[in-house]
Amino acid sequence: MQLTPPKSPRPIVPRIVLALALAALCRLPAAAQVPGPEELTIDAAMRASTVQKIGEMLKASYVFPETAAKCADHLQAQLSAGAYDNFGVAVPFADALTRDLQSISHDKHLRVNVRPPESASMSTASEPTPHQRREMFSRMKAEMRKGNFGFQKLEVLDGNVGYLDLRGFASAEIAGEAAVNAMAFLSSADAVIIALRNNGGGSPDMIQLISTYFFDEPTLLNTMYWREGDRTDQFWTLPHVPGQRMPDTPLFILTSNRTFSGAEEFAYNMKNLKRATLIGEVTGGGAHPGGRQPVNDVFGIFIPVGRAINPISKTNWEGTGVEPDVVLPAEKALALAHSKAIESLIAKATDPEEKSRLEWAKSGVEAKMNPIALTATDLARYAGTYGERKVWVEDGSLKYQRKGMPARTLVPMSKNLFAVEGVPFFRAQFEINDAGKAVRLIGLYDDGRSEPMERSGD
Repeated sequence: MQLTPPKSPRPIVPRIVLALALAALCRLPAAAQVPGPEELTIDAAMRASTVQKIGEMLKASYVFPETAAKCADHLQAQLSAGAYDNFGVAVPFADALTRDLQSISHDKHLRVNVRPPESASMSTASEPTPHQRREMFSRMKAEMRKGNFGFQKLEVLDGNVGYLDLRGFASAEIAGEAAVNAMAFLSSADAVIIALRNNGGGSPDMIQLISTYFFDEPTLLNTMYWREGDRTDQFWTLPHVPGQRMPDTPLFILTSNRTFSGAEEFAYNMKNLKRATLIGEVTGGGAHPGGRQPVNDVFGIFIPVGRAINPISKTNWEGTGVEPDVVLPAEKALALAHSKAIESLIAKATDPEEKSRLEWAKSGVEAKMNPIALTATDLARYAGTYGERKVWVEDGSLKYQRKGMPARTLVPMSKNLFAVEGVPFFRAQFEINDAGKAVRLIGLYDDGRSEPMERSGD
């Protein structure tokens, strides 16, 4: 048994990223008139040669050799039966091939696509030169920087809960600095929520990097089996990361049916290691890494050449997706995760004042989860002036303004209690007389103070 983690191999940029970037370096001149992918037409010879070539490629490199042979035979049978005879345009033919391949393999990564016109002029056997690789890296980094390398949003929610909306796992070589900065932002939070609801996957080395921040001991995250060389690679947490680790910080991961591939791996790893609580929808179900390869000048194919084997479950999420600990619609996952994060902090709190503040924050989150609808008559009864504070109805909601401060919306928590949007430490509670009219506004603070204000002049 191996007692210490092996030294991590140097990360390799996925082949699909290399191919796309190299294509960008080799674009055709602007004057060249080439049809777009939707306009490319094909004939019977192209259909036959494409089916033949895909079969050969699958047999040579698809991670499951027996399934590769079945897929190749199925495509040939479909071709012989005339199933593809009516496809004179490339895109529908690629879609049909994908459906037929997945009907046999049940592999969501195995897909045929129409190659961009600018990539069709490249030799399928050519390798980028060192200069091209440097240029490619610079262009990739510049392009990905426009989307902040997938780090869409960082925020501190009520209760000191850190929130990261992560849209992709870019290569750590390209996006490592952004990841380290994001983890530094989260390191002062008492609980962390990472949203992967719009994350389609990415590079294993970024999964390694981010995962490492949530462990303080060497931890085996995942293993990958590769058909080439019949080898298995282990992915451990890294021996060192810049900044502060968060091994004891409660972690919640949000998923949806759009969460796919590497994003699923991150969620699956953390679930099996019992390091995070998953909330949301069952994920897409793609566990076989690979790369996009050219078939000919018109078509390309993504061929999975490996498969994940989790060291705990001894299997993966291919075809089934990752089952969250709490299953509910993705759009409701953040509110529930926020509530559960604060709940976990309340359970650990020993200081009465801190516990009171957390309970205050939790009640506000739960009010947003279960909004209360008030009628126009209900809202009108609160309108008025209370000392230096004014309340009025505008566009179907209640507005609140303290003298010299901006106007804010009051969010109902109960019939007479309102949160003030954007002011988490203050709430407004109204006292109603027997005639059903508000006569007093009591300002409530999260430290236990209260400030009553009588209604005046109206």
